[in-house]
Amino acid sequence: MAAGDAAVPVVELSYRRLSDMAGAQVDTIRERLPHLGLDIEHEEGDVVRVEYSPNRPDYSTEYGIGLGLQGILGNETGIVPLRMKPPRWSIHADDSVAGVRGAVTGVLATGGTLDGHSLKQIIAMQEDIHQGLGRGRRRVAIGIHDAGRMEPPISYTTVSGEHSFVPLEHTQEMPILDILRETKQGMRYGGLVSGQRYPVIMDDTGQVASMPPVINSAHTAISAGTGDVFVDITGHHTIDVERALAVVCITLQAAGFALERVSVSGAGNRTPPLGEREMSVGMDMINGTLGLGMTSGEAAACMERSRLGAHPDGDMIRCAIPPYRFDIMGPMDLVEEAALGYGIDRMEPVPPPGRPPGRAHHTTVHMAVLDRIMTGLGYTQTASPVLAGEDAMARAGMDGGMRVANPKSGAHTMLRTSLLPGLLDALGRNVHEPYPHRLYETGRVFERCGVAAESLRLGCVTAHKDASYSEIKSTLHAVLRRGLGLEDISTPPAGGPIYQPGRAADIWAGGRQVGTLGEVSGDILRAFRLREHTRVAAFELDVELIFGGLADKGAP
Repeated sequence: MAAGDAAVPVVELSYRRLSDMAGAQVDTIRERLPHLGLDIEHEEGDVVRVEYSPNRPDYSTEYGIGLGLQGILGNETGIVPLRMKPPRWSIHADDSVAGVRGAVTGVLATGGTLDGHSLKQIIAMQEDIHQGLGRGRRRVAIGIHDAGRMEPPISYTTVSGEHSFVPLEHTQEMPILDILRETKQGMRYGGLVSGQRYPVIMDDTGQVASMPPVINSAHTAISAGTGDVFVDITGHHTIDVERALAVVCITLQAAGFALERVSVSGAGNRTPPLGEREMSVGMDMINGTLGLGMTSGEAAACMERSRLGAHPDGDMIRCAIPPYRFDIMGPMDLVEEAALGYGIDRMEPVPPPGRPPGRAHHTTVHMAVLDRIMTGLGYTQTASPVLAGEDAMARAGMDGGMRVANPKSGAHTMLRTSLLPGLLDALGRNVHEPYPHRLYETGRVFERCGVAAESLRLGCVTAHKDASYSEIKSTLHAVLRRGLGLEDISTPPAGGPIYQPGRAADIWAGGRQVGTLGEVSGDILRAFRLREHTRVAAFELDVELIFGGLADKGAP
């Protein structure tokens, strides 16, 4: 359902079910999906896979997207409130969880039934929240249970490693320490709860329902045909678990369940308010930003098409924001919602007022020359993010990059220090395409030199069964000699973590080192899943050093 290692989450939808929810024909649905900020990745029959922004986890299922389509099509507009019944169930957290994983909340969903399709959607939402808002379950973990197999009230407490229960997808009781050592989920997430005591969700009979954030109990597992559902959400901060709860609630409500609050107490926890926020934006900001001349009534109607509550108040729009729309942080976000509700397709671009003509920077001029040279040599340009994953850098034998605080996904945890891992990753993802593969990329890389230092580089790879040092050196000389007119070029033997020993060199031009080249080692190729008989040669140049030398010589 969700892309496992992709930077942008992907959800699989049914055109037929979206059509039923939104009250529109499939062709209209297909046309309008991009107007919700969704990118269609793949279509096959009734199934469509779309990319959605990680800051919109309410779009992680077709239920949330269906609500968005209802608004953008004008069939149902305005805020979608969470209709919560008074609590019958409760969760009490004892003080022992405070130093382990202290925040907890939950909801009871009744009156619905999960079929195979809705079950798949709900589980996909759970995993997407785990990876996005939950930061790999560190900040948020969700347990979804068959409420018919639980007895309230619910306790959130800690137990020793000898405590036993039957983990999900198993049939025999296991001590918690064995679960952490022997099960797939235990080995993957056990490090998040290391210690002498382990958090568990228990019902009134002492039956374990889950051990967050690691694994649920088989006793309360949901399946096609499950009716009432109990959801527990744990983490370290109340704001995180309540945001996740809001997304779970709107999804279950749209799936046909009635929601009941769960009373939460103990260890500093509270019963979640799940209330709407109020925020205002001025008409001058809306029209000034969008270049429109809307009245306040028209702007309020646009925001209601984005499923917000909105009413005009003079030159201001007063908005009600549902709790699952925590992506809306300030007035400019409301301007964006007004734009989506107005319809991006209705906006006409207006050229800015005329200004004196400028001229291209010398770096831009030389980069255009490099692009012409590389395409003329038969290479295809690629582009990858400046933020890379530790896995890709490690597979290339590189480390020491600067890590990003609070990354949005596991694929973007550090600033890249080289273009070559991204190029090798592109080769590994295209092994099914005919060879030879010749790729290049120009972009920024970052190194730690006291502070972050960035440089502009050209990376190049050639991949086929006969790729060699001689071929890549020939390409290098075509770029530097014939393309940029450099003569003082040398390639003394050298090494590097990515290259085959004895088949690599440094690149010198104008009396200074400007790059490296060589044949990529077999271990690196295997790490990037290239085919057994494929060979790869590569070079990487610091083009800013080269362009600076050209400028010193008076080149344009």
